[in-house]
Amino acid sequence: MQIIDDYIRLFGHKPDAAIGSEIPFSLDEVAAALCCTPRNGKLILGRLIERNWISWMPGRGRGNRSHIKFLVEPVVMIDGVAREWVYQGHVQKALALIEEHAEAQPALSDRFSQWFRGYFGMHQLSVGEETVDALRLRLDFPITCLDPAVAWLRSESHLLKQVYNTLVAYHPATDTVDPMLAYHWEINERGDVWTFFLRKGVLFHHGQPLRALDVVASFARIRDRDDSHYRWMLTGIKRIEAVEERVIRFELEQPNHMFLQLLASEYLSIVPAEYAEEMGAEFARLPVGTGPFKVVRNDESMLVLEAFASYFRERAHLDRIEFVILGEHGLADKLLDESAYGIRYESVLAGEQLPPSIRGWRQLERTEWCVQYIAFNMRKNGPLADKRFRQALALILDGARLTQELGGNRCEPMRRMMPGADLIAADVGSADPALLLAQCGYTGDVLRLRTFTDDDHREDAAWIEAQCARYGIKVESAFFDAQTLLTPACIGAADIIHDSASIGEDVEVSLLHVWLAGHSFVQQLLDESTQATVAKRVEMLYGMKERGQRLRQLVELEDELLGTFAYHPLYRNEAKLLAHPDLAGVTINEQGWVEYAKLWFR
Repeated sequence: MQIIDDYIRLFGHKPDAAIGSEIPFSLDEVAAALCCTPRNGKLILGRLIERNWISWMPGRGRGNRSHIKFLVEPVVMIDGVAREWVYQGHVQKALALIEEHAEAQPALSDRFSQWFRGYFGMHQLSVGEETVDALRLRLDFPITCLDPAVAWLRSESHLLKQVYNTLVAYHPATDTVDPMLAYHWEINERGDVWTFFLRKGVLFHHGQPLRALDVVASFARIRDRDDSHYRWMLTGIKRIEAVEERVIRFELEQPNHMFLQLLASEYLSIVPAEYAEEMGAEFARLPVGTGPFKVVRNDESMLVLEAFASYFRERAHLDRIEFVILGEHGLADKLLDESAYGIRYESVLAGEQLPPSIRGWRQLERTEWCVQYIAFNMRKNGPLADKRFRQALALILDGARLTQELGGNRCEPMRRMMPGADLIAADVGSADPALLLAQCGYTGDVLRLRTFTDDDHREDAAWIEAQCARYGIKVESAFFDAQTLLTPACIGAADIIHDSASIGEDVEVSLLHVWLAGHSFVQQLLDESTQATVAKRVEMLYGMKERGQRLRQLVELEDELLGTFAYHPLYRNEAKLLAHPDLAGVTINEQGWVEYAKLWFR
């Protein structure tokens, strides 16, 4: 920032100046210090006066010199500007400023750090006559997509549940369905016509009431958008119509015993028809739903959620959640210690190994059902077109060895994505990888591994390269952001893609996402024959009334996919979380995320 540099230059021109003391300083000296004309020097002085950093007494008459009074130390001035930018939400800009001047101003980092730590975590803010409970948390990247039709990252999917609601809520533990936006539904005798009745008085965040037309439009945009990942969820729906203002009828091609489960997915959340159309692509950044929190700001610097006062169910206890986007800024890690957030994910939870500032915090652990895996490109000519080569890779890349050697949050090797201790027996076989490589005629083709830029994916990729090299297989890894990795060009060029599959509370729908969703690397790398097999099995699945029967069908389908070595599960992580004693209601869901609507301050 030029005005900061100008102040530092002027101050440096009089290194012995005491703050608040008048010092002789002619306009020609100002121009010389700032390397500008006297006219521009006067303009700069004016800007410094406006910021209350200096006062200026021009000399009047012959022999009367002008005087300057420095009102603030440079370190205090820079610290103040950085704080101002943080309050405006420009945190990365503030960190860059601190980093730029840290060497010349040795006290700057410590001074700013003491204040910056207090900026995060739990706060009770005075807004008018009210006290607002606010929680500030760190995010390393902006949340750019909060549109149910196209959101796919775990962070995005979790936030969808805070902003939107679905027609119904499904509880797999009890195999029961509860009303949500729909308070009642009816089904005809054949099971192919469903009628839903919407609650009265439900408002979207922008104040408009929920109508049947909003439901129809929400499904239409998923069906009609080229970039929608979830068209598969509408397969078999012949017609959707608004019968009355708050009545919707779905006509199916044939009975679907998973229909209510699908309607309970966050990706089939209901959006306001007119607002979504009016906003276009911007709806993904600034969405409107009916959920417990509304989005009031979302940009490269900050995502802000506020409790929706007119929420039709129980209001969230927290009034405001601010996600501050720090990016991959190394200085942030240096400035912020473990006690800064109120909620912190940890890789080590042994009490004696925790920093003193957080040893009194509550510790929560939960094994995530997010399975790290590698998918093989069965559509591409080359070594991976041969099942024996894929089997050799599955034998070489043993998840148990990876978990043991790399450690960290990798807590359990996986042989399949389907949860259940009695199902982990899926086996890749006991053949000799070297023999399989010889049988398939592998001649040293380089394999292209594509994955995300996160540290754990980089570590996994390096391990995969090393293991393959032991058998003479050269693997070249490349790392991409999520949007680039999902492009057809990137996927088509890959031989192997390393990703994670989110297996939520509803195992059935989660697995179908892995095998059918538009964003799934497994789905995109399957050959046409295998895709047709999956589609046929899923059609059979929808016709099964008993959940136990459907689960057995899913096991059989995954056995078939694992038997062709379409993909190879590696491990799952353990979510380890520390919570400040005064932050109550902290729970971890299956994806390792905190349910924000349940949080409250003691």
